[in-house]
Amino acid sequence: MGIADRVILNPQLSEGELEACYAEALLFAFPSLMEGFGLPLLEAMARGCPVLASDIPPVAEVAGGCACLVDPLDYHAMAAGVCRVIDDAALRHDLSRRGRLRAASLSWRACAEQTLQLYRAVLGTPDSALPTTAI
Repeated sequence: MGIADRVILNPQLSEGELEACYAEALLFAFPSLMEGFGLPLLEAMARGCPVLASDIPPVAEVAGGCACLVDPLDYHAMAAGVCRVIDDAALRHDLSRRGRLRAASLSWRACAEQTLQLYRAVLGTPDSALPTTAI
């Protein structure tokens, strides 16, 4: 494709290198075709990196309106989305701000608390019947 001199494949980054990549990136592109939850998407959002992602249902749900979503099978739409995010500093700032908030709302603690609430509802037990010290 003629881009080998502009692409670096680095499968193993240290935490510091990863932080530097997110800090310097204009966007995180996540063109997933199949996804279970989207942890890479949340990782980028939590670090304030603007996200361009697939508009498939699991990704759209995780993004929660805080990412620029495009059809991952439409390379023209993908390219237009990348250009839009790169060219619009206000959009990048907004995606960064909203992405951080979205990622914070999907914490492991919140997941555990919601799971515990679900267990209580299904079992019909009062709040005091199930321990919460592990959360």
